Amino acid sequence: MSGTKREKGTGQITFLKSRNSWRITWLGDDYTINGHRKQYTKTFRKKTDAEKYLKTLNGENREIEREKFISQDWYFNDFIPIYLEEKKEEKLKVRSYVSCETNINRLKPYMAGVRLRDIDNEFVKSVIRDMEKNGRDGKGYSTQTLKKSIDAIKALLRVAEAKKFISRAPLIIFKHAEKEAYTPDKAIDPNNYLRPAEITAYTAECKRTRVITNKYLPNFGCVFPEHYIGYRLLFLLHTGLRLGEALALEVKDYDENSKTIRIDKDIVEHKKEKIVQTPKTKSSVRILVLNKQALDDIRHLLDEHQEQTRKIEERRAKALKEAEDIYSAAELGAAKKRINREYDAYIDGHKYLCSSQRFPYGIASGNGTLQAHKKILKAIGVNRSVSIHGLRHTYATQYYLNHCNDPDFDLAEFSRMLGHASIRTTMEIYTHLNMEEKKNQTRNENDLKDF
Repeated sequence: MSGTKREKGTGQITFLKSRNSWRITWLGDDYTINGHRKQYTKTFRKKTDAEKYLKTLNGENREIEREKFISQDWYFNDFIPIYLEEKKEEKLKVRSYVSCETNINRLKPYMAGVRLRDIDNEFVKSVIRDMEKNGRDGKGYSTQTLKKSIDAIKALLRVAEAKKFISRAPLIIFKHAEKEAYTPDKAIDPNNYLRPAEITAYTAECKRTRVITNKYLPNFGCVFPEHYIGYRLLFLLHTGLRLGEALALEVKDYDENSKTIRIDKDIVEHKKEKIVQTPKTKSSVRILVLNKQALDDIRHLLDEHQEQTRKIEERRAKALKEAEDIYSAAELGAAKKRINREYDAYIDGHKYLCSSQRFPYGIASGNGTLQAHKKILKAIGVNRSVSIHGLRHTYATQYYLNHCNDPDFDLAEFSRMLGHASIRTTMEIYTHLNMEEKKNQTRNENDLKDF
């Protein structure tokens, strides 16, 4: 007798060689005297008949379970885990799922003891107004956050309706506020980018080196960089890449002939795990032609990558030598295979251009890059807050101001180069800089045009 097990809870089909037939075994809803669920069997001549019967049986069981769920009076907060599980099955990107989870969990204090069937348009209005006045420790939530909360309630009710936990999702037509008008002053934080003099100081600090002066150290007299990831930060400054895009770049994404890099993925960190995924928008997938400064940065990064590869191979050779001193015969062969597999995995994982500075040199940490950035800002005397993303703003600002008057400057191409989803995004963020420059420029009467 041979059996083919199916998924747990759906029964089992077994082929009986002695009878040349197929038998189904499943657990019923009733129990024996000992408290165990009764087991039932049914025999069929054809496997297709057995599978058909089991499919029908499972459908009936699922319908029974569903009816049990529907008969319960479900509360909003109790349904949240079911909603989030449904979102997981949609295979959302990490950022999207975390945002979804944050938005729905934010509602928990306001939806305690609320039944799904009691939620309607007026109730949502009262919840949003309460969040606006008393949310976030009495300070109130922003308009954008409140809009996300409304969308989260709508999404959860749609899932509840699809799963038949409620007969029909209520129509929510409440809008918290009209869209705010665009104001140039809000387009870009005037402090979150580096000025020209600060760029010069930042560049010099990233490239600064030091000499080991302690004669008792093995590296006495050698020259080392003061900031080991200085060229990674310069690469961000000279390309305008997002941090996740830069950390996800592989060596193969750089083409020496065309001096271009291909950006088609990024890295996000979620619960101390680094996850490589496609960029947040389709427009973020692009080919970027490097400038002279970025080309110099990437060549230094390639040199660092080759040095790290050499160190991995040195460790492999050392591990193999130690194995020869410990093992012999068959044990030695097995140990060498294990060591080679281990180091082959290290080499396979060591493919990122901006790799980690620690063995085994895999994906770099975004937090480590941020700490080095803060250290450099402090060293050059920049006391205001300039984020890692501020390097991207610095690149875009300098490029726009230096090239916007060029005859071949194309705003659409500039937008694609930055990976913006819409050219409107680029215009709203950066084109107001022209107005600021015009205001700060000194003119005399001869510079003015006639009416």
